[in-house]
Amino acid sequence: ERKVLQNIGIGTPATRSAIIETLFTRNYIQREKKSLIPTEKGLQVYELVKDRKIADVAMTAEWELALQKIENNEADAGAFQNR
Repeated sequence: ERKVLQNIGIGTPATRSAIIETLFTRNYIQREKKSLIPTEKGLQVYELVKDRKIADVAMTAEWELALQKIENNEADAGAFQNR
């Protein structure tokens, strides 16, 4: 799963910076000296999703593979949306 995600650019150093900036923009994290710490909002979101499939790297890998197949006309977008 991690290999699949790396091949599509998720979790790489190139994407990490953009993700961190998004977390700042949405007020999920803040900087304290040289550390990044979650805000109260960030902790609340974490509590809501931590045990759900959306927080599982396997789901992200599965979706990315399905989207690649759709892009290559190897799968149907409607079938993906109806899952």
